[in-house]
Amino acid sequence: AQGLSNKQIASVLNISEQTVKVHIRNLLRKLNVRSRVAATILFLQTRGIQ
Repeated sequence: AQGLSNKQIASVLNISEQTVKVHIRNLLRKLNVRSRVAATILFLQTRGIQ
């Protein structure tokens, strides 16, 4: 919800930026979306928030 970059996420979690990229790519694939924005929209739609 803070709009962090991959680099910032990696720093907060103390993992590599590449690891963040892999996890995000896998998440987007599982959700069948192409971007973080699309994932956010999907989340909001499933919660009934327009």
